[in-house]
Amino acid sequence: MEHPTTFRNKMSQLLSRNSVQWAVIIGFTALTIWKDNIAYFLGITFVLLLLWAKKWDWSTIGLIKPASWKKVWIHAI
Repeated sequence: MEHPTTFRNKMSQLLSRNSVQWAVIIGFTALTIWKDNIAYFLGITFVLLLLWAKKWDWSTIGLIKPASWKKVWIHAI
């Protein structure tokens, strides 16, 4: 069964392309040289849009609720 093509899925596919990500990196680098503040805010906006499109959660980067907090604290100490 195929997933319905929604705006969010289309954005996810578009923003996940290497060509789009490289264009954003190069474009924002050029904007940083030309105008400092605008590239910073556009970069944050792009990342938030990408995370929204990917239905991101903390487990995506390996942050999950541990089975035992006691073990976590023992390892930390």
